[in-house]
Amino acid sequence: MKSPSYDGESVLFNRNIFLVDGKDLEIANIPGTTKQNIHDFCTKTGIGEDFYHHCLEKIDTQWFPYGAAIDVRMLNQRIKNTIDKTKTEEIKRKAQQSRIKLQGTDGMRGKISGEPWDVKRAVTEYRMNRILSPALIELTAYSFAVQLIKHGLIKEGETAVIGEDGRDQLGKRIFMPALTRGFNRAHIRVFNCGMISTPGVVIAGAHFNSRINAVMTASHNPANQNGLKLLFDHFKLLDETISGEYALTATVLRNAHQWNEQYVIIDEFDIHDQAKELLIKSILDNTTVQPGDLSGYHIVYDGANGAGSLTAPAVFSKLDINADSVNVEPTGENINLNGGVAELEGTAFFDVTSSQQDGFLPIVRRMLEWGDKSDRPVVGIVNDGDADRGYLLVYNIEDRKIYVVPGDEIAVWIARSLQRFDEVSPDSMVITSVESDIMAGRYASETLGLLNETVCVGDKWLLYPVREGKAFAVGSEESGHVTFGLNVINQMGDRIKVYTGDGLLSVLRALSEMKRCNASIDEMIHPFIPGYKAIRYAYFVDQSLFYRGSEIWRENYKEAMTMLIEGCPQQYTVREFEFPNCSDMLYFAVLDESGSTAGTLFVRNSGTEKKIGVAVRCTPELQPLFLNVMEHISDLHKRKMRDLTDSDYPVIRAIEDCVSDGSISLEQLKHYINKYTDKSLSPVDFEALLYGLRKERTIRIQDTTVKAYLD
Repeated sequence: MKSPSYDGESVLFNRNIFLVDGKDLEIANIPGTTKQNIHDFCTKTGIGEDFYHHCLEKIDTQWFPYGAAIDVRMLNQRIKNTIDKTKTEEIKRKAQQSRIKLQGTDGMRGKISGEPWDVKRAVTEYRMNRILSPALIELTAYSFAVQLIKHGLIKEGETAVIGEDGRDQLGKRIFMPALTRGFNRAHIRVFNCGMISTPGVVIAGAHFNSRINAVMTASHNPANQNGLKLLFDHFKLLDETISGEYALTATVLRNAHQWNEQYVIIDEFDIHDQAKELLIKSILDNTTVQPGDLSGYHIVYDGANGAGSLTAPAVFSKLDINADSVNVEPTGENINLNGGVAELEGTAFFDVTSSQQDGFLPIVRRMLEWGDKSDRPVVGIVNDGDADRGYLLVYNIEDRKIYVVPGDEIAVWIARSLQRFDEVSPDSMVITSVESDIMAGRYASETLGLLNETVCVGDKWLLYPVREGKAFAVGSEESGHVTFGLNVINQMGDRIKVYTGDGLLSVLRALSEMKRCNASIDEMIHPFIPGYKAIRYAYFVDQSLFYRGSEIWRENYKEAMTMLIEGCPQQYTVREFEFPNCSDMLYFAVLDESGSTAGTLFVRNSGTEKKIGVAVRCTPELQPLFLNVMEHISDLHKRKMRDLTDSDYPVIRAIEDCVSDGSISLEQLKHYINKYTDKSLSPVDFEALLYGLRKERTIRIQDTTVKAYLD
């Protein structure tokens, strides 16, 4: 594990962070810092006078009107790769790319710790080791509220609506009280929804006219992790706004230096029962499903032992659905264990004729049981931990396969439903992400006649048309995030539109449209002709190694560009694109003769886990080429990006060594780890490590045996 120093001005100084608020430039938040101070700092720390003269003296604080925290060492590295270091616009671009965000793709996430750290150490542990602590949650909630108050967006005395996905039970309920204290410290009272889905918090927030929503959740991540999602006006935070993530990070770091421990008067109200009823009513009001409509299906539900476990049974009861459920007994430590959306990502189908049925997920085994004796089609509905994502499973008894229907297909069915009920106009937009099947966007535009655009990874980007006042139909991510407008009744009895994504609602609405169209099994699975899609992850990596212009980034660029150019037919063109909101992502598009996208490959650090992914999306004829490039780049990540300073690295090496020459039982593996690595892993930590190694295809687990993954 990295060993930060807590002396002097704390690690914020040691990590070379400048704070900018649009008027002043500070170093380690020392007020009155002058350019001479910064010059001296650059000289003493070895950054160098050349860097100061080429870059820092040119930084215009007006570039960052809402505030920012700049990692100077990162900026220095980026500038080294710049040919002309005197161009102001290039300096500005590099400075913007070197800003720090404590938030990832969807909020903050990290391994949980109940240590009673002060806020400076809490920030340090998160920045350096991705460890989440109560002090950091309290600091972040407070900073979020005061940032909004400072800019006149809210006033003291207003309300924040909060909730959690159930995993705080594992942490002995230390995070939710910290979240409440943070808001109360800023004189914001709290309505606590308790254990509820992320969309449930959004809906309750809309009902109570609360502009601040917050959810303690790590979504699909393993149980040894938790996280914090913040929303303002029911939208997740973007980057470049007053309430955005760069400004919030700067405020958090500044407040860490100005923190005073004080007694906080708790101002909190328990609204769990009311919030649960509001969520159930919202799902029922927006499904288009009437009681008995889905009696033609036998439904199996997987709640991922998360927030959906509490509300889905009530929804099924209201709709006269006699659903069979698995993974609906949340204890905190079993969230996403052997179930949930994340276990299905990248899987097209389960072949139930396989001799390895004991290794199937519980929902797959349960669907198989019913499929062999039911006279109705058997389908599955799968949530993730905070129930904002949903997948559909369909059992095709003819070929004995259970197919996974992910977010893009579900979104297409919802778009068709919205058109049928005249809820969209011809100029409405279907937003897909870079992770989406490239054929989904084509279907939306060419068959449904709707507009289509592609955005970065992260469901917060799916709703950009709504933020800009444009007509919007549905937003889709392969991962199961599907967003569209929901009708909600507020306290005043007014009907308002809230845009969010609820995994159960999305699948139910899609199923309703399938039934209305009398869709065949094949049509349910493939509402459009799919392209090829795959992703490979490398877990437990040092993500700081990969950014635009870094050595690993350039090697990825060279290898991918060379292989794509050499492998593509002559009539195709290979281009690299930079996404403004994700500038470090490496993204290639292969265009056919007409200029249409025939394939994409992108490489990006995960914003939710300590991993890096290589994803490909292409037409079937380009599959062999794209698959080869993806495997090549992913193997490079595993070889060159493992974080050797990670405290879990010795355990990872031990597991790899144990399976390199054969197989080993889980019990033997635990014994070996405890004996030879001087590590005593908790069950949830052990499961988390196995999960990462499974998902990156380093190991395979069959029954109670661990072996090397071999294609």
